[in-house]
Amino acid sequence: MPFSISKVLKRKDANLTIQWYGNMEGILNAPQLPGWYYQNPEEGEVWYFADKKEDPSHEPYTNTHTGTEVLSTDHVYLNGFPMNKNFAIPKAVLKEISACEDIDWYLPEHQIEIHI
Repeated sequence: MPFSISKVLKRKDANLTIQWYGNMEGILNAPQLPGWYYQNPEEGEVWYFADKKEDPSHEPYTNTHTGTEVLSTDHVYLNGFPMNKNFAIPKAVLKEISACEDIDWYLPEHQIEIHI
């Protein structure tokens, strides 16, 4: 199962409205910045990732924009962890994601610490 990083904005029963986090390169080990969205008359729908929105009229880029249903009962594996101050996913969280059999992502071997 693929996964993504997001912030819960609204909850109605099991349905969540989330703000996508990421970066334009799609790299998990890079900063995971909040997503922002706006309509451009010439370009149509535009979304980007940045620590702050570029314009006050831009809104959070959410699963509503992407048409993605997110249910707290089926789609949330880890929750409540804080991002590092540079918007990086904490190493402990990356290790837990890597160890999860349901998620098809693994930490590169050189980043896994072995304790004997």
